[in-house]
Amino acid sequence: MRRPRRRSLAAFAALGLSCCAMITTGCATRPIERAGPLAVRNQHPAQLTAMHAMPRSARTTPPGRIDASWRTDWTSLWLRPGRGADRLETDGEIVRNEIAGRVGIVPGVDLEIALPFVAASGGVLDSFIESWHRFFGLPQNGRDDFPRDEFRVAATRDVGTGGARDAYRLDRDGVRMGDLPIVVTWAPLQPEGARGPSVGLRAGVELPTGDEGDGYGNGGVDALVGFVAGYDFGLVSLFSWGSHTWVHRADRARDAGLAIPDVDALGLGGEWAFHDAWSAIVQVGWERSVLRRLDDSNARQDQALLWIGGRHRISADTRLEVAVGEDLVSDVSPDVTFHVALGIRF
Repeated sequence: MRRPRRRSLAAFAALGLSCCAMITTGCATRPIERAGPLAVRNQHPAQLTAMHAMPRSARTTPPGRIDASWRTDWTSLWLRPGRGADRLETDGEIVRNEIAGRVGIVPGVDLEIALPFVAASGGVLDSFIESWHRFFGLPQNGRDDFPRDEFRVAATRDVGTGGARDAYRLDRDGVRMGDLPIVVTWAPLQPEGARGPSVGLRAGVELPTGDEGDGYGNGGVDALVGFVAGYDFGLVSLFSWGSHTWVHRADRARDAGLAIPDVDALGLGGEWAFHDAWSAIVQVGWERSVLRRLDDSNARQDQALLWIGGRHRISADTRLEVAVGEDLVSDVSPDVTFHVALGIRF
């Protein structure tokens, strides 16, 4: 199963890049300003309760300017319980809208705040996702054997004597606010022109604005440190990022006796400006599972997502990006994520 899956994902990546290139014709005649990697993240519901600094360029926002963005991510969730005494089950959809703003403080330093709103439901994408998987030769993992558009997201822990208790559960319906991240980035190395290396360090906290009882937050303050780095070659740029998060343990996990470990994340990718106003982006994000102390073979696995997308610079201060994210590891969730974002500089 592993080898055909790798071939299918390679074909998926090649097709995504080809689609981006066919959106418009021509080649870039000059380097364009880089916006950096796609601001996307793993939308596994439990992972959303841990702080995660969005991928970004190491080029900071100049003082006196504001970079604002609206991001929408629509994710299909599907995972059956693995081997072990505990159970992790995800079946449903999440739509996450986020309003983010980044302001320059002093040269080389900026501050970013994001306000997320999350809606969970049984959704409408199951039939489409099954067709999507058949087209690309990806495994269904049993999803076509169960009723479509159902909802259940829960991590259940065996507490002995035949009893079980939810260590994590996501409630459905309605739009709920998530936890609010605040991140400061200091980039001591930035290229003066369109070419050269850039390196930045990041630190931040996430405030408990999400509802812990409904599964949209963890009820405490998370802390994060990380880095961003890149190199612009002109029409092509490479970038990477990484972080370590100290995660607060929610009351439900504590009551079920489940330890919540720290979470590490890494990513890398590249951007190709194939037109003066268009670029194609490929990136991979990896992170440790928040629920890896659960006695379920699927919950213990690390998670990795491949993102294929494109960015259109509508004007000097406005850009639009679209992308699709596919899981790279079998028997994890989320399944597929569709991403759209609009960015504006004031």
